[in-house]
Amino acid sequence: MTTIAGTAGGARCRRCQEVSPSTARFCMRCGARVTVAEPAPAELRLVTVVFCDIVKSTELANRLGAEVWTDVLDAYFGQVGAALEARGGRLEKFIGDAVVAVFGADGGREDDATRAVAAARDALRRLARYARSLRRRGVELSARFGVASGRVVAADRDASFAVGSVMNRAARLQQAASSGEIVVDLKTWLLVRGTVPCHPLTPLSVKGFAEPLRAWRVDTSPRRPPDVAPRLVNQTALVRELTRQVTTAIAEPGVSTLRLEGDMGVGKTRILRELTRRLGDDVQTIFLTCGPGARRDQLWLLYQLERALGGALSVRGSAVPRTAAELVWLLTRRLRALAAHRPMLVIVDDAAPARAGLERLARACASAQESIVFLLGAREAGLTGGDRLVVRPLSDEHARDLLDEITRSAPLRGGAARADEIVRRATGNPLFVEQLALLAATGLDELIPPSAEAALGSRLDRLSREARQVLGCAGAWGEDVELPDFVATCDLDDPAFDGAMAELAEAGLLDGAMAEPAGAGPLDGAPVGATLPARVAYTRLRLADRAAVHTRIAELLQARASRRPEAMEAAAAHAERAHRAWLELDPGSRSERAAAVLAASCLCTAARVAVAQSRIPPALRLAEEAGALAGEDRALRAEIAVVQTYAMAAAGRPTEALARIREVRRAVPATVNLPAAAHLHANEIAINLGTGVWDTALLAEAHRLAELSGERGALARLLLVEALRDARAGDYAAAEARLRTARLTATDLPLCFGASEIYGNLALCLVYGDAPPAVALSECLELREEVAGRPALHAAVSCPAAFLLAMTGDEVEAERVISAAESAFADMGHAIGLAGLYEFRSMIAELLGDPAAGAAWAGRAAARYAEIGLPAAAYRCRLRAGLLDGHGPADGEEPDEHASWDLAVLARLAAALGHGERGRAGRALSCLDAALRRIDDVSGKGAITISIRSCRRVAAKLGGAAMTHVQAFMKRREID
Repeated sequence: MTTIAGTAGGARCRRCQEVSPSTARFCMRCGARVTVAEPAPAELRLVTVVFCDIVKSTELANRLGAEVWTDVLDAYFGQVGAALEARGGRLEKFIGDAVVAVFGADGGREDDATRAVAAARDALRRLARYARSLRRRGVELSARFGVASGRVVAADRDASFAVGSVMNRAARLQQAASSGEIVVDLKTWLLVRGTVPCHPLTPLSVKGFAEPLRAWRVDTSPRRPPDVAPRLVNQTALVRELTRQVTTAIAEPGVSTLRLEGDMGVGKTRILRELTRRLGDDVQTIFLTCGPGARRDQLWLLYQLERALGGALSVRGSAVPRTAAELVWLLTRRLRALAAHRPMLVIVDDAAPARAGLERLARACASAQESIVFLLGAREAGLTGGDRLVVRPLSDEHARDLLDEITRSAPLRGGAARADEIVRRATGNPLFVEQLALLAATGLDELIPPSAEAALGSRLDRLSREARQVLGCAGAWGEDVELPDFVATCDLDDPAFDGAMAELAEAGLLDGAMAEPAGAGPLDGAPVGATLPARVAYTRLRLADRAAVHTRIAELLQARASRRPEAMEAAAAHAERAHRAWLELDPGSRSERAAAVLAASCLCTAARVAVAQSRIPPALRLAEEAGALAGEDRALRAEIAVVQTYAMAAAGRPTEALARIREVRRAVPATVNLPAAAHLHANEIAINLGTGVWDTALLAEAHRLAELSGERGALARLLLVEALRDARAGDYAAAEARLRTARLTATDLPLCFGASEIYGNLALCLVYGDAPPAVALSECLELREEVAGRPALHAAVSCPAAFLLAMTGDEVEAERVISAAESAFADMGHAIGLAGLYEFRSMIAELLGDPAAGAAWAGRAAARYAEIGLPAAAYRCRLRAGLLDGHGPADGEEPDEHASWDLAVLARLAAALGHGERGRAGRALSCLDAALRRIDDVSGKGAITISIRSCRRVAAKLGGAAMTHVQAFMKRREID
């Protein structure tokens, strides 16, 4: 049974679009069974609005009497209305002497815009004939038209829906037109320029529009429009192959059929035009294009071919043939007669509508010995017979080349980002690249090509509400999605969803959107992608429907954050789209606030994911956006502040982070969000640790809050902070014990703050601890394997592993491991990770006896740390570089009293070198002894061994008693 949507006049057949009376059980045109469905809910639809007005109507009304003016208006309305309705327009309004019609109101057609302009031309011709009868009264009657295309809200109702921007645009264009003119807007011109000759006008500054309107004047003379200049990009090989096939075919006697197939706008017409140019005069070529008339009249193309072959054909004075049989017989004779002198090539573009007539003509010519070639261009497969070539989409590279060529004269607004979006949205279609580029150049935020929207809109109108809903949901996802997730967000029960999918498959609208994996059942686990039909269906959703589907998607992704943390930025994007829709539809409402809170929550989680991946700048941006949407939700504001202050500290903004922590603590009591309060305490403790401040009471309070909330992530974070304090003091045994506990506590917490620091510092403790290098290496490699699926952690643990490999003599493997880590950090844009890696490379170079390389790597690390706002780390690396170069600082500066043990040792060794260079032997030896005393307090054989290397290098530079002091220390601590 063919289901149809109800209309004001009855029911529209989904097979042929004919409207039958509401009492009809079968379609009055094609005979399909029909049922009248419930009225479909309102949705957005692409329509073309025609606005007509009489020129100087006020003057005419004043000149003529009321009775005469009424007669003139009646005739005017009748002529214009009849012309508009004859082409399929729906008369919407009569406003004074203005007539408004909408094309596409009762179900879109691909050529709505073309029919609208043709109807306006027809109306002008009708009015011109009527105006001649008025001139004897001294009355000059003329009209002008404005035509605009755009989206309006469409519903099955009798009331007018021609309102909004597109209606206003058509009215303003009409006002800008001169007497007897038709002026169209940009979208309409893009839809008709292949069939209607138009001339550009100076952009119109009109009331109600911030930007000038791009407009074109329609040429009303009955002449063929100029061909659009071809842009052949990435089709050279195809043109060459098509030329070869045609040349081969015309060299052989008899009739041949070739087919050129490809999607709308992919460049078939331009390729066919280029072919005729290349063939030149060696071949008699007839180029025909099937127009809208051919879609209902199969004789249309045959009449066009008859005219192209030399006008009316006749036999012994008989009349022009009227039957298909006569026409085919005469055309066959004429083709053969012409082909007897030179090969004949008949090119038919968009040939599918005239398939029956063409096949009949080809069969009639089959016995010919003359060389006749039919070359048929078609949008979809369906033509039979002959060799077939397919026009493939452009590659991204060639699509960008085409875009660059187009935008030389009309630069894009939005720069590279908009160019990337256009290339992605155009899907390799040259027509779509051009249309999107022209729309973007004029500031229109449109990412659906008008031609695609018009062509696909007519197909979507034939679908059920459920099928359109499913397709619109695919467009909302905007990316491949697993089928269970897709089903969960379509808001349909299983039978309705299955029926919608079957309907879409039958309509051919799932091609490329559903991919059945090998070995799977039908659609089992297949991804659903946002194909062009899906994107067009999405643009037709109303704001409330868009908000609803984006909310469902965001909630689903957020619920799966623990398993799919990488999807959180997508969840945030969907939540923000839902909020923007409600903000436009009903600002300040409960729905708008709920959408804002959901968006803030998703953004906050996305920021946590970015922190876990050590992507600090994106984390700060996401947290700031979340804060702007959180409103009065105090628990959420505290959660956002945790991420924000952690990221601020990591970015080298500790003062700002501390101020923000105190601000939130004053505004949000700890009881509102215990886990967030514990994390804020941990952030404050960690920041203060960098300045040597350790607040025992604050730590105890943080532990209490973490225990009360049961937040394992906070407990792990506090253990990490305490371990960092131990490491700063040189107690690596205690630090290692705490880090092992933290690691177990944070198990299965993918969004745990400081997870990378826990693993990285535990690996570092293995280097600096008491375990022999071989034992430490074995455990470090186990850690590395444990985090193999998390690139940032894997690379972080790889750096200490590479150092231990070098210590155990495996230099080749050490280089391989650290090089792989370097590539990973570079690919992720992980600035902190790269800085730490350069520091480890410096240590490895020093270990392998290459101090010059070690100094160079330390210098690179210092530069990196300085760039990302970590001055203490940059200072440490500058000191290391100076020691490896053998030069102390200009002033023999002492370290800060709160400095970590390693920084204190490096600073005192640098000071010793500085004093030695100035001949202050006593002060130099004193600084060296101070460094040795600081090392003596360290608990960790690896840390002591690494530091002694620097001490020995400084002692060798100082000479005299310095080396004796170092050797005595090594002997006492039993260091080889």
